[in-house]
Amino acid sequence: MQRASAEEWVDTHVAELSRIASDRVAPYSSEDLRALVTRMLTHADRAAIHPQEATIAYCYAALHLGVGFEDDMRYPWAVELAQTPPQAQANAIWAGLSEAISKDVVVKEQTL
Repeated sequence: MQRASAEEWVDTHVAELSRIASDRVAPYSSEDLRALVTRMLTHADRAAIHPQEATIAYCYAALHLGVGFEDDMRYPWAVELAQTPPQAQANAIWAGLSEAISKDVVVKEQTL
């Protein structure tokens, strides 16, 4: 199976975030949201997060924890994502984000 073009990949993530996190993406213009998602996907790629389910989970988590959260020592589960098997990455992200939210360790808004 051929991977989508970079533009389609960003479009897919923008659409999914708009669906599952409409309150979080509402403050952004369409152009700013695309730029933010592009930045998120660059970070996800650097952290070896690749399956679509995991990259969508990463982008959603980044809306809450900040882009680059995978390098933040407040989230030890995130620091370990690069060593997490691809098929387990999405579940690890959702579980870690749930824990962070329950501890109220979230960012209010992303800066571009």
